[in-house]
Amino acid sequence: MRISYSILKKVVDGDLEGAYQSLMGIEGIVSEKMLEGKNLHKRIEEKKLILLPVSNDLLFEDKVEVKLDKDLVLVGVIDLYDRGNQIIYDWKYTSRKIIDYDEMQLFVYSILRPKARLGALAKIDKEPKVKEMYGKELNDRTRKKATEWIIRNSNILKEYIKNGQQDSNF
Repeated sequence: MRISYSILKKVVDGDLEGAYQSLMGIEGIVSEKMLEGKNLHKRIEEKKLILLPVSNDLLFEDKVEVKLDKDLVLVGVIDLYDRGNQIIYDWKYTSRKIIDYDEMQLFVYSILRPKARLGALAKIDKEPKVKEMYGKELNDRTRKKATEWIIRNSNILKEYIKNGQQDSNF
């Protein structure tokens, strides 16, 4: 099973059907705000826009996967990985306060990039400019916490699928 933070977050939020649909590659409803955010991410990647002081060793829209066990692969796209400073950045185009976002996303991403020592959620505007930022230290303890979270929620999703509880329309 190929899982991501986004899929597992749906499990945590109680949206098992949405998690299943995402796992099957079925895209849910995309709001105008989500579309604007996707377009901003694309612009940052294509133009290699530098929004923060970073090193010269950068990976934009870093697509990574890590095999966790024989039937579980963690996949993700890290908005910006600063290899020089070992920092993971995730852009958020939102009206919410950045502190309201789940730090688990950074912990999960640190499994994808185990050398990362810091993770940052950065709220961006349309320009794009960073308006607000929240950072967390990444270490063996946070990676262990993320691994346990991934296994626990993957097992919930596997059980949901095994029991045939998903919507038969898919």
